Amino acid sequence: MSELGEHELVHVTGDLEIISRQEPASIVFLCNVSAEEANKKLRSLRDFSQAKILVELVRMNISDFVNTVKFHVQEYADNGNISEESITQARLDFIRKILNILSSFRTFLDHADCAISRKNGKLSNEYSKWKSAQSAQYDSSAAYRIVSRLRNYCQHVGVPPMQITFGSERLSGEITLQLLLERDSLLSERDIWNQKTRQDLEAFPPQFSIFELLASWEECFNMLSQHVLISARDVALPHAQTILSYRNTHNIPENVGKLAFMQTLVISDEKNKVNFKLNWLPEGGAQEILTLTENSAQFDPILQFS
Repeated sequence: MSELGEHELVHVTGDLEIISRQEPASIVFLCNVSAEEANKKLRSLRDFSQAKILVELVRMNISDFVNTVKFHVQEYADNGNISEESITQARLDFIRKILNILSSFRTFLDHADCAISRKNGKLSNEYSKWKSAQSAQYDSSAAYRIVSRLRNYCQHVGVPPMQITFGSERLSGEITLQLLLERDSLLSERDIWNQKTRQDLEAFPPQFSIFELLASWEECFNMLSQHVLISARDVALPHAQTILSYRNTHNIPENVGKLAFMQTLVISDEKNKVNFKLNWLPEGGAQEILTLTENSAQFDPILQFS
């Protein structure tokens, strides 16, 4: 057994719950792993997992918005009209979903910035590439610039001025829904917009579609998501490969028990007793890192309405 505070790679089978005695636990010691190496491996896979979660949170919020739009369109189609009460509820639902998108997107950006700078330093090539990726989207897309500032509008001013209109085509019977932002009301809050975004807004019509705005912004978000996931994958990849090699190295069959880094914490005064901590190895997460490619990190757009 390793000395106090060091780590061992172990294979665990059976039930570790003290209450259950159906299958006694077995812990087999495989090899020593330095605390530094164990922590580095776990941290890199955890960082990848965190990046993936934040990307998925934004995408889930986009999906929620799309589903809310479809729900209220179907409600209008079923009833043939929409009451004032339903319009009020629809407005609340749309605003809530839009705010969720804006907030989760800001969280994604802040987390990525912090994670990359903490891992590599603000003078590193990795951090420079991340800032360049953001700048490329900001410079190329008016929608990206406006959505980035729209979050500040919501935080410091309030609900974005938005007009909601339901209707139906006389001949086809197709249901239409328009969510239109009021350009001049947005521009009246001059402190929110910098010179570039004021020019962007002034180039828009007096009322413009938030669907089209968010659809263009989503393309930029997907590009940044790919950058963040591939960057996190590149850092975690050698550690994921090592973790997945352990079973073969130690002749352990797939899907039998779990692998963990075990850390001895306290040797008890009682004879033959020791307190330890098990850090389970995320073998599934390691496999996901190995299979992630530039292509699989590209996401299909969600903001499509038929």
